[in-house]
Amino acid sequence: MKLLELKHDYYHFSSLTSTVVRQLNFAGFGIIWIFNSRSLEKIHLPNELFYPSLFIIISLGFDLLQYVYATIMTGYQHRKFEKENKKDEDDVKYNKMWNWPTNFFFSMKILSTLIAYILLLLYILVTLFVD
Repeated sequence: MKLLELKHDYYHFSSLTSTVVRQLNFAGFGIIWIFNSRSLEKIHLPNELFYPSLFIIISLGFDLLQYVYATIMTGYQHRKFEKENKKDEDDVKYNKMWNWPTNFFFSMKILSTLIAYILLLLYILVTLFVD
């Protein structure tokens, strides 16, 4: 396998993972909404659903940070190489440490969603089998 193919596979799978995690976050809010008890004037969320909601929000925040950071850094790198008169076909080298924050945000997004779903599953199981 060529390095370029491996790179394309990585981008493909990380993009799909981000899409799935984002959809799970929105679905998690939907599940939480089902367990929401409403009165006429205000919404009351059971205390047990506070932390799953919080972790979903945190995950969406990491999702935003991942793409904002990656957009800024790739734009910066591209502009820097343009100023050096590099062409699209040229090989360019950049410091791989630029990717660490993107990978951190990506990992934390997944971890936050996983925690939210574990807490949500526990809430559902307790609600179904204990009450």
